[in-house]
Amino acid sequence: MTHYTLALSCFSDVDAAAVTRCLGDREHALADRWTLADEAAADVVLVDIDSVWGHMAWLKAGNAGKHTVAYSDNGAPREGGPLLGKPLTAAALAGVLQPLESRIGPRQSRPGPDAAAGHAPAPATAAPASVNVPTPIHAPRTLGELLRSGSVDGPLQACEGDISLVLDPARDAYHGDASLKALAPLLALPVQALQPLDAAALNAARAAQPMQPLARLRWFAAVSATPGALPPGIGAESELRLLRWPQIEREYPRHFRIATAMMKQPGTVATIAAASGASEADVADFVRGYHALGHIFVATTTTPIERSLMRRVSPFSR
Repeated sequence: MTHYTLALSCFSDVDAAAVTRCLGDREHALADRWTLADEAAADVVLVDIDSVWGHMAWLKAGNAGKHTVAYSDNGAPREGGPLLGKPLTAAALAGVLQPLESRIGPRQSRPGPDAAAGHAPAPATAAPASVNVPTPIHAPRTLGELLRSGSVDGPLQACEGDISLVLDPARDAYHGDASLKALAPLLALPVQALQPLDAAALNAARAAQPMQPLARLRWFAAVSATPGALPPGIGAESELRLLRWPQIEREYPRHFRIATAMMKQPGTVATIAAASGASEADVADFVRGYHALGHIFVATTTTPIERSLMRRVSPFSR
């Protein structure tokens, strides 16, 4: 079977996880023909043009000869081209990818039944060493992974000793201790330990504790996931820009200085650390948390013109 590759550009971690789930949808069998890949090797680039630098990324991919699809809830770009509307569904994703298959033409096939019978397929050309193979995404195993995946689809309660937390996705909220660090032990709980709540129990939880944004808890899960490490796909040389001023948590006072430095101009982890006076580990934690919410634009490489445009847009630039 012919196989195609798809790259995501300017996507938040939540939307990227949604694309992954759609590719695995059995009804539309997209996983039989499509997988995620690095943009340099992909047949199609799907770009969230609603992000600050999305339209620029969309133009850049098109100018590089890539098949592009715009992802937006504001309509197709003025230059035209395929559009995938928000919110994302597997049917809509299949609807934009399938017409592109005939335009792309035959591609490398996955091993078929002959391979299982002991007949080795013809040798394939080795992929360039520079291509980053995406890490397989497994089903969430812990509460922290569930939050980072954005796949909470019903009310759940997590308890560990005296610590309790209720997820309320219908209201995009949670109910629990106002201190995020107090909830840290719950993030390691296996998903099997989470208790579904009926309507009566959920209403009782809503009445007992104030509502907090679920995005806040998702941010904390991302910050706590791998301390000192950058998110997948972001390297030490990546230029990073904060797209808007975030809600700074009191429990993370260094984040104010990091946010101030990033709003002034884009930079690498090292340059942001030097400008803010924070450690590179603190900057990596900041990036990991706000990247999960779609607050950070990542440019692995940028031209001098693009860097100039990015600085001019900054409200702090002179």
